[in-house]
Formats: sequence, structure tokens, C-alpha cells
Amino acid sequence: MAFHPSQVPTFATSFPCPNCGVELKYAAQHRVIIAVLSVLVAAGLPFIFGLKGVAYVFSAAVALPLVWLLMVGIVSSIDPPPAQRVPEQELPLTVLKLTDKRKR
Repeated sequence: MAFHPSQVPTFATSFPCPNCGVELKYAAQHRVIIAVLSVLVAAGLPFIFGLKGVAYVFSAAVALPLVWLLMVGIVSSIDPPPAQRVPEQELPLTVLKLTDKRKR
């Protein structure tokens, strides 16, 4: 069953499904592509503007996180990551599982 991304917390690593309550997380996809493109663009922009030396290094270092966020936004808009079930061993200890039976 589908749900809208606005129904889940924005910066949470995992979240309960709005429909059934199962713990989900977004699949990490395109990490390598985003990282490589971000580094190339962040290194290329100061070069295109003719910066050299310390100014080049500083502007590339400042541009990298900004370009990375922009790339994540663009790629996520074009190809949104699917939600997948969180494996049992990755669940945080604070998750309350109401379906578990109490041991006697």
C-alpha cells in the first residue's frame, strides 16, 4: 500500500508505516553516483570561475556539502528511493513491538 512521504518524519532513519505500523526505512540508492558527481561539480565550479590556490580549495570545500544536498534533492525527485522493511537486528531498542508475546 502506498503512502505520501509527508506522512513520515523528515530526518528519521526509520519510521513506522502509516498504514500498518511496520518499521520501515528508505533504501539507500545512487550513493556512489551522487558522491562522485558532487565531488566533480564542487571541484569543477571554482576551476570554471578561475580560482586558484587557497581560494580554490576553500571554495571547493564550501561547495561540496551544498552541491551534495542539491544532488540528493534532484536525484530523489527524479527517482525516489523505495521504502523497505527494517531487519530485526537493525531495530532500535526503543521500538515497542506490541505483537510480541510476553515470556512467562
